[in-house]
Amino acid sequence: MLLLDSLVTLNLARLNLNQQGMMLLGTWAFFNIIIGFWKARKSEGASRYFWQMNAYWNIVNIVLAAGGYWNALQTGVSLMNLRESVAAQYGIEKIYLFNAALDVAYIMGGFYLIERARRNDSNSLRWEGFGKAIILQGAWLMVFDWVMWWLQTDITTKILSKIEVAF
Repeated sequence: MLLLDSLVTLNLARLNLNQQGMMLLGTWAFFNIIIGFWKARKSEGASRYFWQMNAYWNIVNIVLAAGGYWNALQTGVSLMNLRESVAAQYGIEKIYLFNAALDVAYIMGGFYLIERARRNDSNSLRWEGFGKAIILQGAWLMVFDWVMWWLQTDITTKILSKIEVAF
């Protein structure tokens, strides 16, 4: 009975954390979309493009957050055995690590766009604004993904130690 309780606890903790994380990501995205489009209308030059990209970027974030939240709601925790539970737990940890690596790539892409803006072509202001926005969004996502990964690994450690006691 202890093993079953630990498995349910593991699965519930993983899914609850993911739901909370997706709510945070969705809230971030929602406000970035609203503020981004509003500020873009009132801004000029590189600032206008900065706010536009913040809004565009977060349209994708809000879709991903909604999908992640929905997926967490649909997963049946009591039906998973030990292998499935541990695989799901390690799987979500890998997703957050992979996303953190992508976030570094986003940040580097933002720096590339800022560097490209120095060429003084007709799109310099766009590249500068977009680059700064991508750096901001990539940095925020990197912190988000690292924190979510760390919280998930903490859950794994605590729950697996309880499972080991059961054996």
